[in-house]
Amino acid sequence: MALRRYERIPTQDETLSRIQERVEDAFLPVSDSKILDGHLIEGQALASGTTSEIAHSLGRKLIGYIVVKRNAAQHVYDTQETNDTPDKTLYLTAGGTVTVDLWVF
Repeated sequence: MALRRYERIPTQDETLSRIQERVEDAFLPVSDSKILDGHLIEGQALASGTTSEIAHSLGRKLIGYIVVKRNAAQHVYDTQETNDTPDKTLYLTAGGTVTVDLWVF
């Protein structure tokens, strides 16, 4: 789900216009953060040495991912350079069997 853009409400009131400017100045750096425009994928089982294709449902090309939880001490890495559909999927490989939760953005 994409973050909503900040929109000013047209007004003739100068005080309200200044308030909207300040809110926009504070909000835009947050809403422009690419890492926030993502979602959590839970319970992805990865088999040892096998590339897993995970649907990320972002509706656009994946920028990155963060492993936010894992149930075993295994390294996880992507093989996106071989992925023909980066706008739909993430290719992950693990050094051993592990279940992960991922933040994709």
